[in-house]
Amino acid sequence: MILDTKGMAPSSSFWEYVQHAPHVPEVATGLYVRQLFEQTGSEAIVVCTPEENVVGTIVNRRFFEQIGQRFGADLYLGRPVSLLMDTQPLVVSVHTPAADVVDSALSRPVETFYDPVVVTCKGRYYGILTIRDLLTVSRNAQDQAEQMRKQALWQAKDMVERIQSLVYQTITAAEASHIESLQMTETTTRAQTVLDKHVSLVLEEFTRAAEQQTEYIQSLASRIDAIEGIADIISQFAGQSQLLTINAQIEAARAGNHGRGFAVIAHEISHLALCIRDHASQVSETIVQLVSYIERIVSFHETIQNMSAHTVGVIEEANRVLEQLFASVERQHENVQNMHAHIDEVIIEARKVTESIHLAQMDS
Repeated sequence: MILDTKGMAPSSSFWEYVQHAPHVPEVATGLYVRQLFEQTGSEAIVVCTPEENVVGTIVNRRFFEQIGQRFGADLYLGRPVSLLMDTQPLVVSVHTPAADVVDSALSRPVETFYDPVVVTCKGRYYGILTIRDLLTVSRNAQDQAEQMRKQALWQAKDMVERIQSLVYQTITAAEASHIESLQMTETTTRAQTVLDKHVSLVLEEFTRAAEQQTEYIQSLASRIDAIEGIADIISQFAGQSQLLTINAQIEAARAGNHGRGFAVIAHEISHLALCIRDHASQVSETIVQLVSYIERIVSFHETIQNMSAHTVGVIEEANRVLEQLFASVERQHENVQNMHAHIDEVIIEARKVTESIHLAQMDS
């Protein structure tokens, strides 16, 4: 059996236990092999090609059992050692993982269970591993595995503790977020209530003032119309007075000296009529200006009404935003509650894992 893993570094779990054992060619005699065993005391001798490729092994105890039999020495000592070698020894590469080497060695049949394992490097003979060395390698591998298991347990415990710490931090943050969400909900509700109350009052006062202003403007407009009518009457009266003055002057001229006094009166009436007409004209101009101002007031009033309508729309939009914010806070509150539930589950599972790790550490 040959186990070979190329392109890997030597396995640090067993290569340092590899022992040197003599190797001989296939044509070496049994007598030569016996002399090597007696000189070196090696547990095995490896049979190789001239290129040091392994072709078999000769185990010490089995060799001396065979030549110790009746006629054994006469049969084998003078003949090639290939007649006595095991042609299918367990051969492994120095790069083979130690666990695979041990598994393969311990899986051999009883007849070859205690035979050394031949180790090669890049296909050439390198050395042997005795069963004692294999047991040492196995024990070291078990110790390393146990250390790794303990280390993994400690690391797992440390990770679970860190997870628990993070979970507790998350709980703290979630509780703070929950409190903030409740405060935000309360603030949002209070803001919405105050906004609705004050906006309603402002809009009512504004509407009432606008209605009163409209009434005042309409009343002023009606009075201006009356003033315009009076101004027209005055203007007509001034025109008639002027006409009467002309007629009076004509009659005074006809009367001669007797009409001089009447002519003076007619002249004063004419002057008064002119003054009245001038004042009536000024009144008309003033009324025109007043009408212009009233039209501006009406336009400004309409602008305010439009702004009021726009303000109402903005306020309604603000209410909708507040309602959306309130709904968002409610969803956040639900999410926090769900997160609390999941965190509780994580804590329970983490505690179970910690207990399992603690039991595993106690067992070890």
